[in-house]
Amino acid sequence: MRVYLAALAGLLAISACSPVKLASPQVNATSTRLSQARSQDLKMHFVTAQDIPRETLQTYQNQAQDYADLVSRRRKIDFFQLHANPVGLSVQWADHQAHILSWMGTAKTRNDLNLELRLFQGENNSISINLNYSGPITRSLETEQSPSQVSSKKSDQGISFELIMGLPGESVTQAYSEYLEQLAKYLPYRYQARPFAFDDGPLIYAVTADEHLLGFVFCNQRNYLVLGERKYADVQNLVMIAPNRKILGAYTLIAFNPKTDHADISPDLKISEHPDFGHMIELGAI
Repeated sequence: MRVYLAALAGLLAISACSPVKLASPQVNATSTRLSQARSQDLKMHFVTAQDIPRETLQTYQNQAQDYADLVSRRRKIDFFQLHANPVGLSVQWADHQAHILSWMGTAKTRNDLNLELRLFQGENNSISINLNYSGPITRSLETEQSPSQVSSKKSDQGISFELIMGLPGESVTQAYSEYLEQLAKYLPYRYQARPFAFDDGPLIYAVTADEHLLGFVFCNQRNYLVLGERKYADVQNLVMIAPNRKILGAYTLIAFNPKTDHADISPDLKISEHPDFGHMIELGAI
């Protein structure tokens, strides 16, 4: 565990050299106590496309698709169709609400080029997006595997998500490390796969509301669960942890290849809930 934490700290220190630099929220002892006391009002719910109003979901879908297209133009690569069945978390605190949603995407030219995109939709035009590429072909392209630059607009009020370039604190980091290590042991057991380990470089977002810290979201992507010589799944995990170490919400996407036959065909999702690890979403040719 200490090795993992050291590697995590080192990678986050390196990531500070990225072109995108967002300041970490200033959290003193007073604001931390206040946010923890008021976090009793914080509610997290796992959501699918059916749980979000149609117009709201369409707005999210358009924002995510526009960003995916922007990155494709910037990198001069294939365009990807985001499937219209995202999953994620609804974050509610007092009178505020925000969403974290994950999309799978497939290239319009071939089904073995895939994309994973995550959108953090806060309030008052607060939005953050990150993506990475996966699939039998793109997994071998190292330069395309890294999460893209994150677009972010910070909200002055309400719930917002801000990418931080450092660790959130030993207690929260330790809770995340313990959670991820146990999940890494569980996945090979559940799918009778080879030994598995998560990537050491998650993206970390601070979640704030009216300048109070509600928690931290850890996004871990670019992981491969190998079942056999030609069978594997792309794995991504997202978990939100409160300042007091409590796991507030989590889900894991296990995407077997091929994920879908065509970009216009959304993959079927098989959703279950684990008492320790949150929701597990399977898709593709299991």
